[in-house]
Amino acid sequence: MRASAALIAYVRERYAATLFVPLAVFIGVASLAMANSRPTLGLLVPTAVASALAYVLVFQFRLWDDLADRESDRLRCPERVLARFESRSPFVAFLIGTIAVNLLLVAVLRGAGARWMALAGLDFAMLAWYRWGRRGVANVLLSYHGVLAKYPVLVFVVSPVDTNFHGARAALVALFVYLCFCVYEVLDDSRLRAAAGARYALGVEVTLLAVVAGLLWRQALGLGAPAVAGLVALAAALAVCLFTLRVRRRISPYAIFGFGIVELGTLTLGGQP
Repeated sequence: MRASAALIAYVRERYAATLFVPLAVFIGVASLAMANSRPTLGLLVPTAVASALAYVLVFQFRLWDDLADRESDRLRCPERVLARFESRSPFVAFLIGTIAVNLLLVAVLRGAGARWMALAGLDFAMLAWYRWGRRGVANVLLSYHGVLAKYPVLVFVVSPVDTNFHGARAALVALFVYLCFCVYEVLDDSRLRAAAGARYALGVEVTLLAVVAGLLWRQALGLGAPAVAGLVALAAALAVCLFTLRVRRRISPYAIFGFGIVELGTLTLGGQP
């Protein structure tokens, strides 16, 4: 197989639009929810731009993850394109090119300020992690929790440059995004679910996700404690249903991002806190 054909096959295999477009929209909507923006017609284009930018940024880290896992995937998933191809060099070159293009895109669309520096810092952090840090962290729970911290950073990177962040709400949205990815990771990976402590971590994170959802509603809509408690219970019940359906293989783990889009999109529609 030629290198160009292998790269195309890799993208088709590992970055299906049906899976990653909703994830990118989730990140794009989160970037607006952090800023207390109302999704009027004038914000439809910024939302689309943020989501499109998130789509290409997430691909970079998807490829990076797969390159880091190539040797283990040759044993666990030998049918994958990256595992089967004789050389990793074309994929490494593709990754370097993708990083350069993404830095350029962020500079053009978001300026060469804080967002560009946040992406550049994240790139250096991931390089250090995959080159040195990953081998030094034996605990799988610590490992995946550390790697997933990139997603709240990406929410900031794709946010519009004129965003007026509200500190408390921005922090809650960042935590909400992080917890959604933590829950997804365990639901999606059977090997991770089998790790010591993974299911306990999942239970804690589902609970925290419900609490954060309630606190976001309280900020956005000025709700009182009883209403917030009711929303927390509702969010917890929904999370438990999602988990149960996933365990029984009746629902995709990506449903957590659908829940996130509805939550953050409704909050954005709800107006200012």
